[in-house]
Amino acid sequence: PLSSFDSLLNLGLQYSFSDDDDHINDKNKHNNNNEISSFNLVDLGSGCGRLALYAALSRPSSWNIDGIEISEMLHNIGLEAIEIGVKGGVYSISEESNQAQENSSLTLHLGPADMFSNSVLPRADMIFAYSTTWSTSGFSEDLGAMVLEDEWNTLLGESCRNGCVAITTDRALDPKYGWKLVDRMEVENREVFGSIGYVHVLQKHEAD
Repeated sequence: PLSSFDSLLNLGLQYSFSDDDDHINDKNKHNNNNEISSFNLVDLGSGCGRLALYAALSRPSSWNIDGIEISEMLHNIGLEAIEIGVKGGVYSISEESNQAQENSSLTLHLGPADMFSNSVLPRADMIFAYSTTWSTSGFSEDLGAMVLEDEWNTLLGESCRNGCVAITTDRALDPKYGWKLVDRMEVENREVFGSIGYVHVLQKHEAD
């Protein structure tokens, strides 16, 4: 549900610009009024763009949302939704292909995640991944969670900037790749009778 998505994003934001010494505080992201001047959210596995579109409509104008989807069929449904919104006057299209603009900006990308390891992922302040059905490497007693397989831990750990927040569902990221599990939240998910969202902060210096 969208309410679960909102709850997890709001929880993740508490760690995006934390003053806690255990987290990364990127003061360059704030303007003179101490407001966030820009924020980059990546929806990894964005499907037909439902959550990315919702974020673009509901979050502040300082947000830039990127959706990454490997399925061309689902990606095209998202583009069709943008086209309907443009015709209805909800969005406008920038000069950049497939980017819809209202207040915040939205771009939907087609391809495997590693295709964007040098472009979209490095600029992310927050990654959201609905990872409930993704493959795992097994259960971690230390984390008390199923852990995503090494492919995702490696890609995100190497591509994302230090201090990036990653939110996953029902699978955690592995701390040996720098992903510090800082919080978790039970949220509604009718598809699987409830989910747990895991919030991580990338601290590469601790992984070295």
